[in-house]
Amino acid sequence: MNFCDTLLSLLYLKFTRYAFNPYLENFGVPNKKLGDSLGYLVRKGYLKREKQRGIYSLTLKGKKKAENILRLKKAADKKWDGKWRLAIFDVPEKKRSFRSQVRKILGNLNFVRLQRSVWITPYDVFGDLIDLLPSAKKGDWIKLLIVEKISDEDKLKKEFGLA
Repeated sequence: MNFCDTLLSLLYLKFTRYAFNPYLENFGVPNKKLGDSLGYLVRKGYLKREKQRGIYSLTLKGKKKAENILRLKKAADKKWDGKWRLAIFDVPEKKRSFRSQVRKILGNLNFVRLQRSVWITPYDVFGDLIDLLPSAKKGDWIKLLIVEKISDEDKLKKEFGLA
């Protein structure tokens, strides 16, 4: 999770309902880094800045993004139950942006690439994955599997810190 994501989720947890001055909070970072990050979040549409008073507020887009960040963090904190989750996808070339979106979501949910369009994780995150995946044709293009054994399991356990 990068600093902007961390900052956005902290702002969401503390200031969901009202405007705030982030410079009055102690985020433990230099004001320049905080200012750069706030500017980035404003440009992306996650925060709104009232120039007159120098206060910020979360936009609806910012609240949704923060909720997704927190959901991904929660999913990443789950413990291994001894089963592997595989996501296999075959998205047509003309839907390249959808395919990129799928890869990004899988990466955020702690999947790693096993083969070109085969991703694996030891964590039970299928519910979160289904919620986060764009809906268009996901049933036709994406298959989710749960397996108990896989070749080279020791390498995977080591990669996920389970060995």
